[in-house]
Amino acid sequence: MSVSKLAIPLAIAAALAGCSTFITVTAYAKDGDIWFENPNDGLFTADCVTSVEITERVGQNSILSVSRPSDQKCLATLPFKLGEIQPTQGPTQLVAGRRYDIFIEISGGAGDGEFRIEEDGSITNIF
Repeated sequence: MSVSKLAIPLAIAAALAGCSTFITVTAYAKDGDIWFENPNDGLFTADCVTSVEITERVGQNSILSVSRPSDQKCLATLPFKLGEIQPTQGPTQLVAGRRYDIFIEISGGAGDGEFRIEEDGSITNIF
């Protein structure tokens, strides 16, 4: 019995990956609010958000940092609205024309994304 040339690399990749998932987080505007989602929701993803950090792209100033209180399973679930989470650090007001990074921890992994709020209130995701 011969071993496929892909079997060993696939086994190594599976062992290194463990149970971790890394997702892309995108932002969108809806009814004047900023929402965040996993555009590839479904297979191999989790929706329980346990922490959120938003930083301004220039200067890496922390804009918002929130961690799940110890008495809660999830801080939020994907998709979530910026206003539904209460910051432990920083204001929740984001400014049009600036670029932001978002980093989240989810049950079983993490995710990140980059976006800009346009002057008209729309959101541009930067990939």
